[in-house]
Amino acid sequence: MIVPADRSEARGVYYLLDGNSGQVDTTNWLDPRRGNAEEFFAGQERLRRHARRGTGSLYSDWDRAPEFGKTKWETFLTEELPSVIDAQFATMDVT
Repeated sequence: MIVPADRSEARGVYYLLDGNSGQVDTTNWLDPRRGNAEEFFAGQERLRRHARRGTGSLYSDWDRAPEFGKTKWETFLTEELPSVIDAQFATMDVT
């Protein structure tokens, strides 16, 4: 989670999701050759959340996954995570 220095105003939140090429312990969004999010967001007062460990899941709810059992990425990213971020930070109510 990257948080702007000025937290006095409500901010939009960007959820940056890697596609199939995402890595387990890092995100392509921080790689200057791929996502280059640091340069893109430089000077913008926005909250940014980089999701990791969803490689190959397409961030969907699976009934059964061979390695991990039942995964609920869609539920986590659209229902659970936003409510946690909204409770901790001043965010804009934009859907």
